[in-house]
Amino acid sequence: MNAQINIDELDYFVNQYEYESTFILREGCLNDDTLHIAPKGYHYRGGYIAVIQYYTFQNHWSDNKHVVRFKSVNSLSKYLVKHYPDFEF
Repeated sequence: MNAQINIDELDYFVNQYEYESTFILREGCLNDDTLHIAPKGYHYRGGYIAVIQYYTFQNHWSDNKHVVRFKSVNSLSKYLVKHYPDFEF
């Protein structure tokens, strides 16, 4: 995704898969930042359509895990544009 994103294209991207989808947003040395999208017509517990898991450096042997959850395509697109501008779907 570039700095400009079409909400309709992202909405189609989120709602096109019948099974849970996982995409790598950024590769790291120890762990990857991943985007998990719920299957079409379903939501994760709490009503979330997508979940991003990312990691920050803790020490040489481990990282801190962070989870960001999204209930709307609009909030997901804003987060992806801000934090992962080089990700393309």
